[in-house]
Amino acid sequence: VRYALAFFLLWTTVAWCAEPLSVVTTSTDLKTLVEAVGGERVRIESLAPPLQDPHAVEVKPGQLAKLKAAALLVRIGLDHEPWLGRALRTLSDRRFVRDSPNYLDTSKGIQLLQAETPRVRAYKGAHVHGFGNTHYWLDPENSKPISAAILEAVARLAPGERRYFEANRKRFLDQIDERLKIWLRT
Repeated sequence: VRYALAFFLLWTTVAWCAEPLSVVTTSTDLKTLVEAVGGERVRIESLAPPLQDPHAVEVKPGQLAKLKAAALLVRIGLDHEPWLGRALRTLSDRRFVRDSPNYLDTSKGIQLLQAETPRVRAYKGAHVHGFGNTHYWLDPENSKPISAAILEAVARLAPGERRYFEANRKRFLDQIDERLKIWLRT
């Protein structure tokens, strides 16, 4: 049994020697969700820095280069990233068109709130999202469909790693469920 365990540990270490899947996200929150599912088998960059207004990102040439090298783009969608269309046109990479295997819009399949309600910011005037409240990912319950979509996207690009991604997602969702029990009690 000891030798079998040692062989298994050696085999699983040797079995994963591929380069991590390169993923670019449009927010640090999505980066965290991709990390939760992808673990060490993905390398993730966020186009929006943590303290940046996510509606007004100025994509620099270095970020375009990271996007060009990525296997997958994960975005919030709706009208949350008005700057992304310009960046993608500049890049002119057919891999990142809607419905391609390399493009994931995590808003698909999410029940949106406030679909026709403008929000007003004192310093900028109306803050309107015509498709709904684009901040859907802030609801911990939405981490379930979002992480499912991420799982499908990374498994599509690295099919041999599906079980690894599934185990990571399950572990992540178990943690979310445990936290929700605590949060809902307070």
